[in-house]
Amino acid sequence: MVLSIASGRTRQVLCLAGFALLALAAHLLTLQAGYRTLEKYEPDWTTIGLVRLTVSAVAALLLMAALRQFGGQQPVQGDLPGWLFVAMWTASFLLLYAAALAVIYWPDQLEHHVREGDFLSIMTEVLFVAALVFLCIAARRARHVRTERLFGLGAPLIIMAIAAVAFIVLMEEASWGQHWIGWATPGIFEGNLQNETNLHNFYTYRFEMAYYSAAIIAFVLLPYAWPAEPPRALRGASLFVPPPLFAVAFLPLSGFMYFNWNWVFFGIWFVASLFIAVDIARRATGPGTVSGSLVMGAMLVLSQVIFLMRGETLAWGHELTEVREFAIAIGVLGYSVMLWRRVVALRARSAESGAVHPASVPAPAPQEAGHGKLRR
Repeated sequence: MVLSIASGRTRQVLCLAGFALLALAAHLLTLQAGYRTLEKYEPDWTTIGLVRLTVSAVAALLLMAALRQFGGQQPVQGDLPGWLFVAMWTASFLLLYAAALAVIYWPDQLEHHVREGDFLSIMTEVLFVAALVFLCIAARRARHVRTERLFGLGAPLIIMAIAAVAFIVLMEEASWGQHWIGWATPGIFEGNLQNETNLHNFYTYRFEMAYYSAAIIAFVLLPYAWPAEPPRALRGASLFVPPPLFAVAFLPLSGFMYFNWNWVFFGIWFVASLFIAVDIARRATGPGTVSGSLVMGAMLVLSQVIFLMRGETLAWGHELTEVREFAIAIGVLGYSVMLWRRVVALRARSAESGAVHPASVPAPAPQEAGHGKLRR
């Protein structure tokens, strides 16, 4: 048993080391091709570009081989309500499908629906506001929930910290109210790429890299890799980590690429998401989970091929990044609803027993045989 654990950890270390080395190699190939680290340019199909893409794909597979050993025994569905998964999956799938159709048939019109103040931008802000409502309610109710603390912090404080991050993102996207009220940009923001009252447009590409990667890690990679029995120091975090099925609904977050297709980590996230789609379909036995995972993975590939083939016809060039930000807003709202439901369930359990719940996650409701469970 000890030897098995040791060998498993050795494999994880080797996979992670290989991932780091190959990611570095892919980055060096980008520089060798004459591009800066976060430079946006058309997809590179030269020999160096294809080699870099291959190296990134292998790096992604090594990363997932390591992560799979952490979360491979966690029930796929966990405590995620079926209706919530269906709602999130449907919203993400339809958004990906609509974006692909728009790029095929109306590439010159898409920008008129995604720019600041247009429909998609407004809806992104609306979803963030709704998410903040659920987070604030969850934080208030969490005061009556007894769970293990995370690094000395209680659940209400952590939820409020999550809400604070969501609030900052919302206000940055709304230029701290400038989009709503319409004031002139102060002189202190001179040099802002969009002449707006925000900080992220001073460093747009860096913000996109950090923001999109954080969303993919939080909503796709972490739910997939989170262990069923985390180390004692991290048990308090289980309340805040969605089950693996959550990742299936937000696989599209790793898509929506054209000018940033060549960014090394975006390529890694894309291949990693495909790995997750296949692995969750393999592990789950419920037909809904299997088909949902495979269909979303297939749509991710098909849409990305369309974006790469037709992206040059886009009128503005940043349309797909705006669509991805709307997809992130869907994820934030879905996560907030999930967290609120968990707090409500734990509050009910705490009221009944008055005990501390070490796992910090309510037990999943009884399910039909095989649905969302692991194959033996």
